[in-house]
Amino acid sequence: MIGWTDGRAEPRDPVDLRTELERAVERDDFGLEYQPIIELRSAAIVAVEALLRWRHPLLGTISVGDYLPIAQETGLIVPIGRRVLDAACRQLRTWHHLAFLGSRRSP
Repeated sequence: MIGWTDGRAEPRDPVDLRTELERAVERDDFGLEYQPIIELRSAAIVAVEALLRWRHPLLGTISVGDYLPIAQETGLIVPIGRRVLDAACRQLRTWHHLAFLGSRRSP
């Protein structure tokens, strides 16, 4: 049985999830959330972890454990992975740009 993280309706079988995953790749229903990794001694952010989220328009957020095996099995992991890397790199570039602008301000 496939469990949705928000308790909404479930597809009838895994084939439905496979079809929905194919549509999600076409619609780009994925997003990234960033989780900082903090060094305890200095309280500084030393890294950031990018977490992939599939936000289905009707079913809500779908657990990565439910769709990742299907993405790997069908080869959809490749286009998903490319989008993840592209989005994470764009975000990193934005953060670097903002940090550069912030460092140029006078006290």
